[in-house]
Amino acid sequence: MILPIPAIDIIAGKVVRLEKGDYERLTIFGDSPLAVARKWEAEGAPMLHVVDLEGARLGRPVNLRTIRKIVKGVHIPVQVGGGIRTVETMRRYLDLGAERVVVGSVAVSRPEDIVQVKAIEGIEGIILGKALYTSALRLPEVITMLQGE
Repeated sequence: MILPIPAIDIIAGKVVRLEKGDYERLTIFGDSPLAVARKWEAEGAPMLHVVDLEGARLGRPVNLRTIRKIVKGVHIPVQVGGGIRTVETMRRYLDLGAERVVVGSVAVSRPEDIVQVKAIEGIEGIILGKALYTSALRLPEVITMLQGE
């Protein structure tokens, strides 16, 4: 089964799309990420994928308030990514109501952090991003740790 999940990319509190990941070539699609999230929800989206692109670039949350508004303002699950590189940040997003957190580089550099967050009661999931595909040397170790072996 394929589960289409609309993505909402955020820079400076606006909905954007980068052309081929280039921060210099972005298109602004709207000033209200919450309005876009509600539109997707009204159109039947089963879940939303929200990315703090500034957070991804800087390695820490930048658009937390905007993401909080989305999580609290819709009635469908929200998974969040971008700049999630510490257990504290993962917990922060989960505590504000995100269903899942999407991590990349931290899963490779500190897989033990992922195992720690995975143990939080009630967590739906941790999504491992593309960093794992480009870090094949640590992939078996990460998978073993996540499986609890």
